[in-house]
Amino acid sequence: MKFVARESIRIARPRREVFQELRDLERMPRWFPGVVSMRSADDLPPGTIGKRYDEVARIPLRGEQAVEVEIVDCVPDERIVFQANLAPVLPRFDLVLRDAGDDETQLVWTFRARGTGPSVRLGAPLMGAVIGRRARPALARLKCRLETGRDSMRAMQTTSFGAADAVLQLASDAPLPEAGPGDVLIRVETSSVNPIDCRRRAGSGRRLLGARGGAALPLLLGRDVAGEVVAVGSRVRRFRPGDAVWGAVDNFRPGAWAEFVAADESNLGPRPANLDAEQAAALPY
Repeated sequence: MKFVARESIRIARPRREVFQELRDLERMPRWFPGVVSMRSADDLPPGTIGKRYDEVARIPLRGEQAVEVEIVDCVPDERIVFQANLAPVLPRFDLVLRDAGDDETQLVWTFRARGTGPSVRLGAPLMGAVIGRRARPALARLKCRLETGRDSMRAMQTTSFGAADAVLQLASDAPLPEAGPGDVLIRVETSSVNPIDCRRRAGSGRRLLGARGGAALPLLLGRDVAGEVVAVGSRVRRFRPGDAVWGAVDNFRPGAWAEFVAADESNLGPRPANLDAEQAAALPY
């Protein structure tokens, strides 16, 4: 029995730089599908064949479980392969790096599960379905991590619904936003406070918005945004990293009261040269 899943992302950094970060799996625990934590199990340098990591992962039908991960192949600047000791299925992950032009790198991620016996026939498809479903958002987080150099961000969050002085809280470790294929990841220069933000902070519309995940707590408000593009999804054609943009964030997504925000390409435009960031962020709504 064999199961294979494959995804690809483009990273706006040279291949050598991407490999230098990627080879140290311990620094990348949040992108790996299902991983809760990961730490080195030996003193071998990162990227060494035979290096082991002790990992805690969420396994379908089993909950959290300790898993040993070993690097089984590594070609500097080109490929790193590791497998998890998860009997009776031995998942293998191949990360292949290719030049994509203009100091960009294409990362091809491949997951393979192989084994024999009735438990494998039942377990491999289940594992494949779970891993495959988690891979795309996990790789989007990896793209953010590699292009921003950050694992988290500061954000002004609404922790419950009510008065501003009671429910607004500055968080220093909010997760980076997930950027999909049609999204632009923006480093926020300026956002705004609109009447809709005040009403949503007080709880207005949470049933309607909650039906599509737009009212989950902690809530990130801020619809207007002006900032700089730091990463783009695979389907984005109008923007590149470094572009100055302005626009509005969809009401069903985390907002711009944070260091970074993800927005659909269609909701953004090039920022006019005669507007500074404050003026641009005051206009969209």
